[in-house]
Amino acid sequence: MDKKKKIAIIVSVVVAVVVVIIGLIAYDGVRQRQVLNTEMEKLVNADLLKDKIDMDIKSKGDYGVVEETIKTYLNDYATLSKNVTKEMGDSKYTQVLTITNIKKDSPDFKESEKTIASLKEVIEQMNKIIDMTSKDTIMKAIKDKKLDSSYNDLYEEIMFDNGTMSELTTVKTQLSSANKDLEKMANTYTDAIKFLKDNKGKWQISGNQLYFDTTSLASNYNKIIAGL
Repeated sequence: MDKKKKIAIIVSVVVAVVVVIIGLIAYDGVRQRQVLNTEMEKLVNADLLKDKIDMDIKSKGDYGVVEETIKTYLNDYATLSKNVTKEMGDSKYTQVLTITNIKKDSPDFKESEKTIASLKEVIEQMNKIIDMTSKDTIMKAIKDKKLDSSYNDLYEEIMFDNGTMSELTTVKTQLSSANKDLEKMANTYTDAIKFLKDNKGKWQISGNQLYFDTTSLASNYNKIIAGL
């Protein structure tokens, strides 16, 4: 067999191997996408505030990176949401300026100040949740992975399917409004407790009422708490 024929045979074999490899890659890509889809369906059917996300990554390669990024993002979002929900269910945040608490915690108001500090932590967590509802932040999670743009597109398709962006915009508006109320509450509590500490000895509790020594002091205190 002459050299030309040998070369032609070798070339044809190499081409055949390349075709087979490409076929295997394409098949594996389809299979990995199916695995990814299955995991995404589980997330869609889960209650993220109750169910634990399965962080075991089932798909492989760059599909696995997409799966991990989505699961990590949703898990972080769910964890923050659970913490905020749990904290806001605590009645201590509505009791700071009650007569019972003022009587019990005065004159130093150490427990009240701890409660206010906790409330401010909740506000910070809420700010993080609000930020995590923005498309830019959601997309940054996958862009930081430095994958091919096709995987960024796949991630975006999954995360923003069926009107998700519209829903997130609504949620963000609601969360922002709620957080402004919490910030107002925290600021009012801070100012009111400071006022009571600064005017120690100039007020007293009788029955279920708080009385100040002067109408000016009473008026200033009422102005502080008027926003509640």
